[in-house]
Amino acid sequence: MIGGWNAFWNAWAAVRASDDLDPGPLETVAAPDVVDGVIALFEGQRSSGAGPVATEIALHPKVTETGSDRAALEDCVLLAPSFTDTAGVWYQADLTRTGDVWIVDALRIQTTGGCVPEEVAAAAIAGYEAYYAAEAEFWDPPTPDSQLLDAVLAEPQKSFIVGILEQHVASGVALRGQPTFHPEVIEVRSPTELVILSCNEPDPDFGLYDIDTGERLSDEPPVRDGQRDLQSAVMVFEGGSWKVADLQGQVDYACEFAPTDRGLPSV
Repeated sequence: MIGGWNAFWNAWAAVRASDDLDPGPLETVAAPDVVDGVIALFEGQRSSGAGPVATEIALHPKVTETGSDRAALEDCVLLAPSFTDTAGVWYQADLTRTGDVWIVDALRIQTTGGCVPEEVAAAAIAGYEAYYAAEAEFWDPPTPDSQLLDAVLAEPQKSFIVGILEQHVASGVALRGQPTFHPEVIEVRSPTELVILSCNEPDPDFGLYDIDTGERLSDEPPVRDGQRDLQSAVMVFEGGSWKVADLQGQVDYACEFAPTDRGLPSV
């Protein structure tokens, strides 16, 4: 049955990339109503000026009902480029089996407002947390050539961090203090890029310290009681794992812990 779902999306991509929108590839894997709906979608795109589009597709199906000849599933399908404002589209589908072939005979969009596959969200958040675990190692003492940098960082963030670490080595200082984070995925840009937002609770001891004396320096303002910091992280899937490619933040910002309304539904 999952093979039938994969075959449908392979046909979907082939038709979208074709010059003439020949429905032939879809007709062997989907019911006529589903084929008509897909062709109507593509014709609408063509009428707005879009030509053939090659699509990167990532599937993460979950079977919700199953029987000998009928089944149902849902999937946060990641498309690049998407036909909506977000890469993730939440689909529900019914499939029937004829002989050894599973056919998609009903296809419904649960939401076009975005979604993230549960396993993708979990892996990306694990990558975000791995960055902080590694950060404690390469910031104190500052180690610009640490192998951990390659494990948790992608460009351009890696080069930015290496530059700061080199400055800290020259100044004889170390950055200390780990926040408590509350991350959630708020945007999926492609199957290999997404954005995490986290309302962090900073470590009360966060700051720069003189390595020789252990004295906390005044370069970083002290953390006030109840302070929260908002941080966004662009995560990219690179070399088999999710890595931090960009970090932006707002210090002492009124934010709410995840889950919030900004978080995407996990499917």
